[in-house]
Amino acid sequence: MRSYALTGGRAGPGAETFDLLTYVVTATGATPQPSALLQPEHHAILARARKPASVAEIASHLSRPLGVVRVLLSDLETMGAIARCAKTPSASRPDDRILQAVIDGLRAS
Repeated sequence: MRSYALTGGRAGPGAETFDLLTYVVTATGATPQPSALLQPEHHAILARARKPASVAEIASHLSRPLGVVRVLLSDLETMGAIARCAKTPSASRPDDRILQAVIDGLRAS
């Protein structure tokens, strides 16, 4: 199916776009929309997002262009079928001192 047919001719997801590294997950307790309103790609996204998945992972899984996946994700978010996951806490990122030590070590070699 052509991309414009999947998105209803829409080229962008709307006001707030999905970054490549944005994680989404199927919303718990959401009232599902009637299946007639959802396309097979919507169902595939919901199945893939049962566990948190990045936008890039979902686009790869669907073998669809990123723009199309962003529009479909926006549809699902509007319906309340998916939710964005919280950003990775800064505590799990490397400390600036460690990164500087790695850079210094690379320069010294």
